[in-house]
Amino acid sequence: MDITPRGVVCSLSVKQWAPNKLDKAATTEVEHDKSVNAGRVKVHKRLVESKVLAQITKEAAAYRADLNFRTRPWFDDGQRVLPTTGIMAAQDKWHEFRDTFQALTRTFLDSYPSAVRSANYELGSLFNQEDYPEVSVVGSKFAADFRIMPIPTGGDFRANLSDLEVERIRAKIDADVAAVFRASQVDIWRRLWTVVKPIPQRLRDYDGGKEGAFRDTLITNVRDLLAVLSDLNIEGDPDLENVAKLLAAATSVDPKTLRENEIARNQVADDAEAILSRISAFMA
Repeated sequence: MDITPRGVVCSLSVKQWAPNKLDKAATTEVEHDKSVNAGRVKVHKRLVESKVLAQITKEAAAYRADLNFRTRPWFDDGQRVLPTTGIMAAQDKWHEFRDTFQALTRTFLDSYPSAVRSANYELGSLFNQEDYPEVSVVGSKFAADFRIMPIPTGGDFRANLSDLEVERIRAKIDADVAAVFRASQVDIWRRLWTVVKPIPQRLRDYDGGKEGAFRDTLITNVRDLLAVLSDLNIEGDPDLENVAKLLAAATSVDPKTLRENEIARNQVADDAEAILSRISAFMA
């Protein structure tokens, strides 16, 4: 099956200014005062305190986690495989994040002069005006970019080489792409294993009281993954489809019902255990 039309390669890059600075003079002072050997201690200053910076970090982490949830690994450089069926949703989420990132960046840059003045008092004798770049320089440290590219194939390769060498390189490209897809398919099985594995034990440990209580996420985490699984199954793997159907049936019971009904708990625990056995066969 030619899987390249069913997916694209995407990459996310998010950068922001890090308000941390090594204070060499303070480091030397601590080494001297505390009789510490050189190189065993370092004094780092946090140049400014900003809830907005923390929010930018939080938003970026949440966006990247969501993107990773909806995509598959691609080689080892941080790129991901995005199913073509998810491109429009991915673009919408990117635009939403980009707008949030840019708005928060503007808010931080507007507050930067005031934050520097506050740092003058908060850092005391450790404050050094030279540690603080101009607003324009700080602003240049913020950037976010999301790119989508076609999955490469051996047919894309062009070079001024002999036909034999070109064919060898094309075959190598195709083999590498196939190997990456096999590895990313295993990643899907591992993700399923991760969300299913806690179910049997947690349900069997629950006795109706606070001891051994489980959260709704024990079940909803599986449902969330199943919601994107058909898109992630770019190869149309029938084994993955079958396990998905079994999991959908097993987790169709409401968590509230599971807490109230021991028979239902035991049945779902047994079903999850059987499904784990199936999943384990595809994780090698």
